[in-house]
Amino acid sequence: MKVANVTYAGTMRSDNRRCPSGEIYRFRNPMGGSPTPISVESLQDAEYFEGNDIFEVEWTAQGEILRQISGPASSAKDALMDLSYRQKQKMVSALGLEVKGNAPKEELEEALEPVVAEMAELAEQR
Repeated sequence: MKVANVTYAGTMRSDNRRCPSGEIYRFRNPMGGSPTPISVESLQDAEYFEGNDIFEVEWTAQGEILRQISGPASSAKDALMDLSYRQKQKMVSALGLEVKGNAPKEELEEALEPVVAEMAELAEQR
């Protein structure tokens, strides 16, 4: 599951990084072009990039949930409540859940709650 998109913003044309998960990421920064974002599926790796100034990290809704579950949120339900309405809409869409995009907040939360609980269980097992 993609937790973030990471873009290399350094001065070199490319950069290779081995992250805490052991994964090696290859970033390209073409001359005269814009850097290509890389999808990151490991929470640890995304947090590693976030702690380094030459990388820009754009978190997905799933990544935000995982960060909150492993951080200050006390439960999956609390983490879900901390998301904005727009983030909940994006997550429902990304997960392919059968909920209208303009559904009320409560309906989005109801559809997402089992998914977030499952994500919390997986996070605890790691």
